[in-house]
Amino acid sequence: MAYETSNPIKKIAQMGESNSLWYYSDGDAIGTIVASDYFLADYGQLTAGDVILVNSSGSNAVIDTVIVSAASSSTVTTANGT
Repeated sequence: MAYETSNPIKKIAQMGESNSLWYYSDGDAIGTIVASDYFLADYGQLTAGDVILVNSSGSNAVIDTVIVSAASSSTVTTANGT
């Protein structure tokens, strides 16, 4: 599957002047969610250093922390933070 703006990431808090804490829940596997460009459709909201708490709520739900390492109109790169 793919990220859809109809199920967007949700901002939880502002962390300092430039970074934010986000929450995202979806049935996609965590490996799919942390793949490059998964969040590309919402690149304008993300900044390198942002933290996304991910609940991949499929049949084997996993809670993970994802760090945004780059966010531009051409790529959104994330890394598993745990």
